[in-house]
Amino acid sequence: MLPTNEIVLKNNPLKRFWNEIREFLIIKDYKQQQLPACRPLITFHSVFATFLITSISLLTIGIGFMCISYYGDQIFRIDYTDCIPLSGSRSCSQILTDWRNRFDGRWPPPECICWYKFNLPESLHSNVYVYYALKNYYQNHLHYTRSKDFSQFHGYPSLHSDCEPFRYKLVRSINNNKNGTYGNWEYRGIVPCGTRANSLFNDTYTLWFMDHGNRTIRTVPLSRTNIAWPVDRAITNAIDYDVFRNFTNPPYWGNKTILDLDPMNPDNNGLQNEALIVWMRVAAFPDFRKLYARIIHRPRSTFARSLPSGPYYLKIDYNYPVKEFRGRKIFMLANTNKYIGGPYAFLSIIYLVVGCVCFVWTCILFAFQRRFGKSDRELSRIDVRTPYLYDSEYESQRKYQRQKIKRQHQYKRQQPNFELNYRF
Repeated sequence: MLPTNEIVLKNNPLKRFWNEIREFLIIKDYKQQQLPACRPLITFHSVFATFLITSISLLTIGIGFMCISYYGDQIFRIDYTDCIPLSGSRSCSQILTDWRNRFDGRWPPPECICWYKFNLPESLHSNVYVYYALKNYYQNHLHYTRSKDFSQFHGYPSLHSDCEPFRYKLVRSINNNKNGTYGNWEYRGIVPCGTRANSLFNDTYTLWFMDHGNRTIRTVPLSRTNIAWPVDRAITNAIDYDVFRNFTNPPYWGNKTILDLDPMNPDNNGLQNEALIVWMRVAAFPDFRKLYARIIHRPRSTFARSLPSGPYYLKIDYNYPVKEFRGRKIFMLANTNKYIGGPYAFLSIIYLVVGCVCFVWTCILFAFQRRFGKSDRELSRIDVRTPYLYDSEYESQRKYQRQKIKRQHQYKRQQPNFELNYRF
C-alpha cells in the first residue's frame, strides 16, 4: 500500500508537476547550499598570474588610448580672453567689466566683436567639432549644482526653492490696453530658473574659409543640433508657452528668451535647446570644454571629408565675462575618434596608473615569495617539526618532561652508592 503523501501526489497532477519544476530549478540544492560552484585555490602562482596579466592588459590599453588621443586626434586652439575689437584700444573683457560695474548688469551689455585670422596647418578629417573651453570655472560647486528646477525641464511651471537667488525677477509689465506702454513693476518667475541656467555661455562663433583655388570665401556650415547626449535630450520635454506666459527670462540673458536661443533653427528653441542642455550638464573639473557645434560635411562640398588646411577668419561675439573669477576662454577645433570619442587624456591616465599599481604589487609578491616562500619540495615534507603542524604547547610539555628526566638522572649520579651486606 502506498503512503499517504504518494497517494496525494499520484491523484494530484498539479502538485506532481510543481515538484518536477522544483527539481528542475534545483530549489532544494539551492536552499541546502549544494549547488556546484567554482572554488579557486588561492596560491602564489594564481595570484601572481592574475596581477601580472591585469597589469599588462591595463598598461597596454592605457598606452593605446594615449597614442590615439595624442596622435589620432587633432586640436586647434585660440585663447581669446583678452581679444581687442577692431574699432577700439581696450579689450572686450575690460569693456564688459566696466559695463557691469557702472550699470550693475541691469541693461543689455555693449556689443563687442573680435576678429581672428589664423592658418590651419593640417586638414582635420571628419567628423570635426567646435568646442568652447573654460578655465578656472567651478561648475561642481554645491550651490551651483543644486540650483536648478528639474520639473521645469519636464514641462511643469514650478519654481523650486533651490533656484534662489534666481527664482524671481523684477520686471515692468506692459499695458496692452494702452498701446503697449509700460505699467507697474512686478516680480515674475524665471524660466529656466537657477544659477546654472542664468550663467549660460552666450558667446557666438562664425567661421569662414578662404578658398584660394576658387578665389572665394566660404562660410563653414555649423549645426547646433545633435550636440547633447541622448539621455539628456530624452528627459527634457517640450513646454506649453501659454502656461509659461507669465514667466520671464534669467537676468544675465539680456533681451534673449528661451524662444530665440537659436535664431537659425526655430525647432531648436525652448528648454529643448541643445546648447542649453549641454550647458546644464555640470562639468566635474574647473578646466573643461563643452561642445558648441558640429561642422556639417555635405557631400560634394569643400568640407565633405574634412576641414581643409589653409587660412580662416573667425568672428567672435564676445558676451561672456570670465575676468571676475580669473578664468580663460578658448575656441577649439577638433576631430574625434569613433571608438573613444574626443581627445581626452584622463581615460588613458587612469588605465596607466592602475596598471602601474598592479605591476608594483606583482613585483612585491615576487620578492616576498623569493625571500620568505617555500618551495614545493619543502611543502611536501610533513613531519612533527613542520611549521604549520607544530604544536607549541605540546612541544613545551615534552621539553619539560625531558628536562625533568634529565634532572632525575643527574640527581641519582650525585648520590653515593652504599652496599649493605647482611650476614645471617
